Amino acid sequence: ANIVFPQIDEFHLGEFIMMYEIQTVFTGKLLHINPLDQPGVEAGKKATYALMGKPGYDKEREEIQQYLQKLGKK
Repeated sequence: ANIVFPQIDEFHLGEFIMMYEIQTVFTGKLLHINPLDQPGVEAGKKATYALMGKPGYDKEREEIQQYLQKLGKK
C-alpha cells in the first residue's frame, strides 16, 4: 500500500500521525489491550527523577544504584 501526501506540510503530516494514533487505539481495543496504559513511561519518569536527585525519590535512586552495582559484578 502506498500513502500519498498531496503536500508535505504540517497539516498533512499531522493527519498522517493522527491516522496511526487512531489505528493504534483501535487495534488495541480489538486485541483487548489498553493502548493508553503506559507503565514503562511512568517507570521511566520515576527513574529519571531519582537519578536527577529530585526530592522524594531517594528510595528509587537507591534501588537503581543497587541494581547497577549487581550488574557490574557479573
